[in-house]
Amino acid sequence: MADEWLPPFTLHTVNIINCQVGPAFPLWLQSQSELSSITLCRAGISDSIPEDWFLKISSQI
Repeated sequence: MADEWLPPFTLHTVNIINCQVGPAFPLWLQSQSELSSITLCRAGISDSIPEDWFLKISSQI
């Protein structure tokens, strides 16, 4: 999938386990604004979680 790809749908739950989506924090994940649950485990992300995105969703998760 292209780095600039943005999904045409909204997710409420994301579970990424043993799936390499890094090393950068995915832009498509940052486009999700209605998450209530997120799991990133061994996702190959070595980037920081974008602070502005995290602050935006932190009250929901």
